[in-house]
Formats: sequence, C-alpha cells, structure tokens
Amino acid sequence: MGFPWRKAKTPQQINREQKKQDNEAHSRMDSIYAELEQARVNAYNQKIPAEDRAAFDEYFKNAIQLAKEPKTVRFDTTEIDQLIKDSVLVLENAQNCGTSETVKSCFRSIKYGLTMAHDDVPTNAVVTTTIKRRVDMLTRLFYIAQYSLDLDKRNDEMAKLIREFETLSAEHRQAAEELQDLIDAKPEEWKRLNELTDDPNAKLSGYQKEMVAAMDTTLHLQQAVDNAQMQIGAIKQANETQENVIRTLREQIRTAEYAIDENSVDRIAALTDSYVEDEVATQKLMDQLDECADKFNKAVQRLHADVRNKQHAIKTRERYQEMLEDERQKNEDAQKGMELAREHREILNHVLNEENEEENEEVYMV
Repeated sequence: MGFPWRKAKTPQQINREQKKQDNEAHSRMDSIYAELEQARVNAYNQKIPAEDRAAFDEYFKNAIQLAKEPKTVRFDTTEIDQLIKDSVLVLENAQNCGTSETVKSCFRSIKYGLTMAHDDVPTNAVVTTTIKRRVDMLTRLFYIAQYSLDLDKRNDEMAKLIREFETLSAEHRQAAEELQDLIDAKPEEWKRLNELTDDPNAKLSGYQKEMVAAMDTTLHLQQAVDNAQMQIGAIKQANETQENVIRTLREQIRTAEYAIDENSVDRIAALTDSYVEDEVATQKLMDQLDECADKFNKAVQRLHADVRNKQHAIKTRERYQEMLEDERQKNEDAQKGMELAREHREILNHVLNEENEEENEEVYMV
C-alpha cells in the first residue's frame, strides 16, 4: 500500500543517488582491479604446468582490462562485486596450492561477474528478477571454484597420508619380521612366553622381554597403519561429497542458466549446509584419529618401560594372538570370496555356453 503524502523524488535527488551509486561501484571495481594486478604477479605451484600458466597470463590481462574499464550500469552491483572479489581471493589461493582446473573455475566466475553480470538490464525485463538471477548464477560459479580448491587441499592431504601409510606399513612388516627372527632363534623362549601365567614364581627372562617389546612395537604399528587407513577413508568420503556438490552445481548451470526458479538459492544453501555439516563431522573424526595416533606414538616411546611388568607381557601376548587371528580370518574370508567368485564365473560361463548352443540350433533349424 502506498503513502499518498510521501513526495516523489525530484530529478536532482535521483541524479545524486545515481551518482553516489556509480561512485561506489567504481570504487569497488578499482579494488577488484588492484587485487587482480596483485594476483597476476603471484607464483604458481608445481601442479600447474607451464602451458596453462601462459594461458592464465592471458586470462589475467583480459580480466584486468575489464576491471580497468568497467561498464556503467544503472542498478546496484554490490552483491555481484563482492562475489567477484571473493573469487579473486580463491584464485590467489589456487595459484598457491590448487590445480589448473580450479584456477580455470576462478576465472570463469570472475569473467561472468565482470561481463554478463554487469550488462545493462533489458528494458522489457524486471530489474530485481534479473539481478537476482545473475547473483544466483555467480554464486554457483563461486561455489564451484571454492569447493574445487577445498578438494585440491584434501587431495594434497590424502597424498601425504598415503605416503605415511606406506612408510608405516613398511615399518610394520619389518617389526613383524624382527619378531619372527627372535622366535626362530629361540622357539623355546617363545613357548615359555606363551605359557606365562600370573604365578608369582614365574619370571620373564631378558630374551622374553625382548620378544614382548617386539610384539608391542608390531601391535602399535598395526594400530598406526589402521589409523592412517581410517584417515584416508574419511578424506575420500569428504571428497566424494564435494565432488557431488560440484557436479550438481555444474549441472544446474548447464540446464538452468536462463530459467532459474525461485528455489535455486535455497537448493544451493541446502547443498552448502550439507557440505559444511559433513566437513565438521569429518574434521571431528580427523581430530579424534590424530589424538589416537598421538597416543600410539607415545605408547611406542614407552615400550621398554612397559615390558618390565609381567602382566603387561601377558596382555601383549594375548593382543598379538588376537591380531594374528584377525589376519588369519581375513585371509580365510578372502580365499572363500575368491572361491565363490570362481564358482559364479564357471556357472555363468556354463549358462552362456548353453544359450549360445540353443541359438546355433535355432539358426540351423531355420
């Protein structure tokens, strides 16, 4: 409902407001121009090949030229300009640790913001609807760039964890072999250790203590290997979530660029919330795993102090036997699985062969 007593703006007021809006827009564009100039001289990380760097230099020149000579528009570009600035910030981070695809995503967002998002609104279009559509599209492009950078960082972390996992696995194999060497050298000591009870007259020999220390080392390294595997699995799960979000956003852009409905922003927000929740849960799990890894490392450092306790020796022996039993069960399950797979293949081949024979008979009869 209107207010009849409110006076209409005079042409002079309208001009002043438009001039203020234009000055603020130019100021924001000057800031974007300065940030692009600064980003252009940044070094690229080793994941970005030389041929891509040459192409990115051209992208920078084009983007800087667009920011240097911005279009004059008659609508508020505050949200659009902020998204462009955010995209430039992601670009700077991508130069430092991202892949070529992430850098390209940043430039796509920046280019859209500086060109299509700043185009004049057609005279037959509703200004607010058009601006909202452009902000929505630019938001999608920005999210793709940001999530791609997150994915790059997680992949770097996973590569580091895989290297640690391989090192721990090698150390675990070596520790297990050293324990086996001790057992082979004096099997009678191993037999007595396995028969050890809480009898106060029972004593641990020096060689048995060495065996217990070797078992303890093997156990803790096995725990560290399992911990690294869990961390790698958590990162893979987080990466899958991010990849799904990126694919969804790209598909929305591909299919709905000129037909964005009212629920688009809500869908993006829902995807973002889901991603953030997953990130928080994953980070919590990673923190817990890191805490476990720290405890395991400290435990390894206390090995020679722990083996003085006979009860500890008994528990270690029991845990080691449990570990061996778990490995034996895994091997049995794998063997049974391979046998079932072979049986299935044989049955399938038999069925297919029979079908082929029937087809041949039908062809012959015809």
